[in-house]
Amino acid sequence: MLERNIESAVCSYATRAYDMLARKYTSPSHRSVPDRLFLGHGDHHFFIEFKKEGGRLTPGQEREIERLKKRGHRVYVVDDIEEGKRVVDTEVQASRAINTILLQYRDAVLTNTRQVIAPPVPDQGD
Repeated sequence: MLERNIESAVCSYATRAYDMLARKYTSPSHRSVPDRLFLGHGDHHFFIEFKKEGGRLTPGQEREIERLKKRGHRVYVVDDIEEGKRVVDTEVQASRAINTILLQYRDAVLTNTRQVIAPPVPDQGD
């Protein structure tokens, strides 16, 4: 299957299923960047480089993907529609799990902060 058909199907899926933004990622002064930047809710994002079935990365693409990964970004290479949908599903599930943990942590910190900061309430029976 052609790269553009895979890219179109995966982008449509991410948009319809999860209300994600799938932006064409270009950098006028920098070559070999991944094809798409997927933006979820909050700070959730990841990149996908699309290839035709069995397609290979160029050396420049390999270098750029490594640069992004070294900086903590998630970058996937996808050459199949179902694989692309699995990437999107997995990213969304991971993001939801992380957000749940962060909210629990925040609530615990805020609860402990209130206990430390709030002065003790005097007993009305004194």
